[in-house]
Amino acid sequence: MEVYIINKNGSVKISELVVNATLDGEYRNCCRTLDLSILNSPWDKAIPKVNIELGYNIKLTEGNTTLFYGVVWSKDKNTDTNTLEIGCKDFGIYLNKNSYSYKFNNIKPQDVVKRVCNDFGIKIGNIATTSKSITRNFINCNLYDIIMSSYKLSNSGKYMAIFRENKLDIIKKGEVYASKQILTGVNLISSSVSESLDEMVNRIKVFNKDDKLIDTIENKNDVSLYGILSEVYKQRDDSNYKTEAKSKLQSIDRKIKVSNLGDPTFITGKVVIVEEPYTKLKGKFYIDADTHTWDSNSIYKNSITLNFQNLWDEKESGSEVK
Repeated sequence: MEVYIINKNGSVKISELVVNATLDGEYRNCCRTLDLSILNSPWDKAIPKVNIELGYNIKLTEGNTTLFYGVVWSKDKNTDTNTLEIGCKDFGIYLNKNSYSYKFNNIKPQDVVKRVCNDFGIKIGNIATTSKSITRNFINCNLYDIIMSSYKLSNSGKYMAIFRENKLDIIKKGEVYASKQILTGVNLISSSVSESLDEMVNRIKVFNKDDKLIDTIENKNDVSLYGILSEVYKQRDDSNYKTEAKSKLQSIDRKIKVSNLGDPTFITGKVVIVEEPYTKLKGKFYIDADTHTWDSNSIYKNSITLNFQNLWDEKESGSEVK
């Protein structure tokens, strides 16, 4: 792991001062976070002094991979300790922390991204394109919600907003595989499996634009076993509602947590192959969340949350144009 402080005067490497580091990401948040503990003492003259101010940029690399590039967002000094605690956020924070109002008419999601980013000075990387256009009013809506809602309304796949260095990418979620598998006796440290009914939806009541019930779509087996857990879906115009309504059905929520030797390619949004005989994990899993840690001995580990299903952050902000 290498860590750099970057400001208008250039870049300073501070890796030797980093006591520990924790990097987090999750599929429902476009902003990744990095927490650093850095050697710093008002009394110990042997510890080099480094100036880290709010708004400076931080870069963390592992090997040839840039795992984090973002902004110093908070810092905490205390005379009782010999460390400076630094909280950093990548450039996704500017999608989360800004809101605006737009009225879009017959516009494609990728053009929504370009308009939003242009208005707020956010740099664009690789943006997934769709052939479908949307019409929607977004009044005082969060920028991230506007972007994700635009892709949701296009019904063209499962997407995710991520930043590579300081540029926004919109990617198809669950299509890229991690470079390594997670295997017992190779790089797996521990694993656990949990099951819950918290996210279950086994019946969808479909209403048309006149608010008349036109259909019921359900998972009969789950209804029989666990009782009715229902939601309402309102048909948009004359669209084929069945595919959209079926996509809202959710069965048992199974979460897998795996701890493993560190690898920079185990990142939220990717797919990883896991084989672990005790918990009977075998096959393809989607990474819902990832944590990368480097301790005081420079030991690099991952803790990742896996899912059998390829879930994405389905937003429906804004309102229909009347």
